[in-house]
Amino acid sequence: MNFDEIVTQVYDNGFCNLDNFLDTEDQIFLDACSKIYMSQKGDNFGKFAITSKSLLIKLVKLDLKKIYYSLILKRISKKYRFKELSSRILGAKTNLINILDWPPSLQYSDSRRSQ
Repeated sequence: MNFDEIVTQVYDNGFCNLDNFLDTEDQIFLDACSKIYMSQKGDNFGKFAITSKSLLIKLVKLDLKKIYYSLILKRISKKYRFKELSSRILGAKTNLINILDWPPSLQYSDSRRSQ
């Protein structure tokens, strides 16, 4: 599905269902990452560092695993052009300011995931 189709579906329906949007490697990584960093509402445990300042804070705290996951998540964001997609959907310039692990209630179970 191209960006125009995604934007149109979001405008028409308020959401867009994307089958096989992520490649298998990225999907496996995101599944593993979400299981490791599952957090409760209001908890910063599932928050990933994006800015240079937040990455520096993680480095000072020697949270190398969180830095690793944060950098991989930023790579995935660039690979799938999430910034461009969000800007087109919202009709304004957007910036990635934080990555939060999505709540378990919004994650797909293995039986619902497209193969």
